Amino acid sequence: MPQGKMPQELDALRAALLVYDADERLVAFNARVEEFYPGMANRIKTGMTLTELAEGFIASAYMSDDSQNKQSMMNSLLARCRLDNHSELREMSGRTLYVQHTRTPDGGIVSLHTDMSGLDLITRSREQLHQDFLLAAESTLIGIWDWHKQSDLLQVNDALLTLLGYPRETWHYAGSLFDTIIHPDDRLALQQLLADASNQQQPVFEREIRLLHRNGSYRWMLLSGQVISLSVEGETLRVIGTLQDITKRKEAEQVSLQAVAAARAANEAKSAFLANMSHEIRTPMNGILGMTQLCLETPLSDEQREYMTLVQHSARSLLRIINDILDYSKIEAGKVELDEERFELRPFLQSMMRALMPIASEKDLELLLNIAPDVPNVLTTDNVRLRQVLTNLVSNALKFTHSGEVELSVTRQDEAARLRFQVRDTGIGIPQDKQSLIFESFSQADTSTTRRYGGTGLGLTISARLVEMMGGELNVESEPGRGSVFHFSLPLPEVPVVSPSVPPPSLVGVTVLVVDDNATNRRLMSDMLRNMGMKPTTADSADAALALLAQNPHFALILLDAQMPEKDGMTLAREIKADARLAASKIVMLSSMSRFMDSGQLKRLGIQYFLSKPVDQYELKEAMLAALATTTAFPASTPQPAQVAPRCSGLRILLAEDNLVNQKLASHFLTRLGHEFALADNGLQALEQLDNGPWDVILMDLQMPEMDGERATQIIREREQVNPAFAHQRIIAMTAHAMKGDKEFCLAHGFDGYVAKPVTLDVLSNEIDRVMGLNLSPDPVTAPADSPDAATLCQRIGVDPPLLQELLALFDDHFTDTVQALDAALHADDRQAIGRLAHKLRGEAGTFGFDELVSLLQRAETAAKQGEPLDAGQLSAQLLQASNAVTARLQELRESL
Repeated sequence: MPQGKMPQELDALRAALLVYDADERLVAFNARVEEFYPGMANRIKTGMTLTELAEGFIASAYMSDDSQNKQSMMNSLLARCRLDNHSELREMSGRTLYVQHTRTPDGGIVSLHTDMSGLDLITRSREQLHQDFLLAAESTLIGIWDWHKQSDLLQVNDALLTLLGYPRETWHYAGSLFDTIIHPDDRLALQQLLADASNQQQPVFEREIRLLHRNGSYRWMLLSGQVISLSVEGETLRVIGTLQDITKRKEAEQVSLQAVAAARAANEAKSAFLANMSHEIRTPMNGILGMTQLCLETPLSDEQREYMTLVQHSARSLLRIINDILDYSKIEAGKVELDEERFELRPFLQSMMRALMPIASEKDLELLLNIAPDVPNVLTTDNVRLRQVLTNLVSNALKFTHSGEVELSVTRQDEAARLRFQVRDTGIGIPQDKQSLIFESFSQADTSTTRRYGGTGLGLTISARLVEMMGGELNVESEPGRGSVFHFSLPLPEVPVVSPSVPPPSLVGVTVLVVDDNATNRRLMSDMLRNMGMKPTTADSADAALALLAQNPHFALILLDAQMPEKDGMTLAREIKADARLAASKIVMLSSMSRFMDSGQLKRLGIQYFLSKPVDQYELKEAMLAALATTTAFPASTPQPAQVAPRCSGLRILLAEDNLVNQKLASHFLTRLGHEFALADNGLQALEQLDNGPWDVILMDLQMPEMDGERATQIIREREQVNPAFAHQRIIAMTAHAMKGDKEFCLAHGFDGYVAKPVTLDVLSNEIDRVMGLNLSPDPVTAPADSPDAATLCQRIGVDPPLLQELLALFDDHFTDTVQALDAALHADDRQAIGRLAHKLRGEAGTFGFDELVSLLQRAETAAKQGEPLDAGQLSAQLLQASNAVTARLQELRESL
């Protein structure tokens, strides 16, 4: 059947479309018309009038002979079709149609018949889904709320009321329901959250709040919501959301927080306990080590000396164990801070290795130091902690190695700009399954190792943690019976490029014979000599050296290892000197520090120089240069006695110490140092002694009965501050506290020096000398009135006078208010405000040279941040005096511009 000019694509619509012209004749229709109205399939055609179509629709749909009723229905249908923007629902057999009639501008009619048969299913499904959702919310106690803000209509489900313990009194509530039961502290925050959500593109919000339960207790709730609609003006119209009870979760969180607080308190208690134990243990250790040292310096029989040496060795071993435990506890508590500084790497490593040489010599081990030529001379890191790590690794290697060698090597990793530190040994090795265990606390590879070699098992744990803090990772490679290699790398800071050192011309091309039974040592010495431009030849024994010398007697230098099997270096040196052909060769003897070398015997043999292993490259170069420059004279570089700085003697020293053993020990030390001294058993007696006359130095123990050393020192400093007639009293803290920061604490609290127990004679003497050398005369205080003039300030700050005038005005505008705020914080003991205000004002005052005020603010800021006692009255008075002077000086500066 023809369908007018309507595009066939419109047949795909799920709607019947009919178009009439102004004469109400059908001009087009799509195929859906015949589908929706099957009775019209053979009747409908273009050109039919609206009336004819109406008759056909009614005839096909209503099988009745009642012509009057049909006419009435047709008239009604025609009237509705002719209405503009008319719509209606028509129920057909098995189909529901939504009919829309629209008049066109030229008077025609467009009639659209949409099939709505599936709408009912969709509606029923949505209603079922809604019911299921409500049922799920009710069964899981999830509260649902829907708030229409303009009408203030709040709808809630039964679960929400159940959460709050209230019965349903009405189906509709006002928004004030939440306002009446919300905790006062949460009300403003929730209002702000809702306001913020209204201004967002994704207006979703969530907050934990407290709501009042019917039983009178507040319960924690998680309120979630979303703004659904807004007015044209941007005001919230409708908000929906959920409410869930999270009281149990919050209680669990509180329990967890309490557990964390308890753990933190326990950790702090542990640290305090360890610090106290350190003091309690170190105090008797001080007596043991000190008295043992004094006893060993007296005439003793061989048996007595052996016993006392064993006592000293055991006491030092115990002290090392204590230090390990303290280090571990400080790392665990996070109280270890790195103190980075620049230092020369090669002398640092040389001194560290030489200190371990006696241990290597006792076990007849070669201790080697191998530093690659491209390793920079200067390194920036915490050298104290680096020494601790390397000493531990080398000491462990020496402990677990019975024969062979231990080598510390340092190489450069250019691709990563890092330095690799490696400690290699030929010891017992570590099984693969035990290698991760050794880095755990209080662990060694097995219990038999602990019994045989001793130790706490903390050394590697501490080393691994320290390496991690310095930016590396400690690793191990090992095989049982074949030794171990511990290695780590540290970042290498950028350093200026230094041109490689040029070998001295007098060494270039010089032939050298190296005689050493250790292959690694021969390799290291050869590399070192080649770097100096020399020509080394090596021999692994005295006989091999003699054979080489027989073939070529013209070696300018011969480097001999003093310790070799079968024929040692001294014997070989005699045979060399006995050969007239080798008279021109200069000999340098190399030996461990613990090996006694008879200088007279060396002189008789004509040996030019003696160097200790591990050999330092600089020392070796200087020794060879001097040897080649001399003829027969005995070594010009024979070690001369070190120039010792003149020590203070004849001082009047007050010793404040309550422990009898420590009193006795310190008395012996002071007597041997040539000082006069008096004793005080506590801080009160020390103050009384101070009133009897001047003392050059006070040795003050921190922990004493009646009055401790810290309080006594504080009183002395306060008296000096109040009365300028009192000269500064030098005070040295002599204490068993050895935790990180104890020294800094003492120096920051009025002490001039610090000595940790156990005290040795040299340490005590050096600290007394250092403190006596301090310039403690008070620096002239620069009054604000003497602060820089305007011209100097302009030059210092780098501004012109108009800008300086503006800066001074800005400072002056808020200066008084800031001082008043700081004064109020001082009296309220508000440490946070004191630190913040003092820091702010100090930075500004320092810019303009108000040094007296800056010094006062620095003291207040430091005390506030470190939790130290603050004398609010005294600080307030000083602040008032200093601020008045600054105000006057500000006025002078501003008038001078």
